[in-house]
Amino acid sequence: MNWSLLNREGQRKYLTPRERAAFIAAAFEAKSEAGAFSLTLAFTGARISEALALTVQRLDRGSGTIVFETLKRRQKGIYRAVPVPDELIGHLLVEFQQADRLEARQRNHECCQCAGFCFQTKSVEALLWSGCGTTTNRT
Repeated sequence: MNWSLLNREGQRKYLTPRERAAFIAAAFEAKSEAGAFSLTLAFTGARISEALALTVQRLDRGSGTIVFETLKRRQKGIYRAVPVPDELIGHLLVEFQQADRLEARQRNHECCQCAGFCFQTKSVEALLWSGCGTTTNRT
């Protein structure tokens, strides 16, 4: 497996701190499903499939965490709590409410992992490049 920080064209695979800050600011301003999904990934490091499986019952405002079922271990029932800013939990609660998915087991994003990857790629392009004005190409 290739663990390089650069892709085959020699471009960075990651965001700089400035780009990350601009991306997060643009995602918060978006007030959309794309913004909420992008913020979840940015603040938690969750896998796309873990973020897609997120339900309102996994948002713990009291402890300031989001609880994800860990999919990496390939066993059901293994969870991890990830600390996040209060603003993210509030943003996600609004998204769940607007999508009318406040039932305990209703996922916030009703799509598959492949569609989630495409959704995230488009979100990153739209949010990042509008937010920080950089012209670097990411693939």
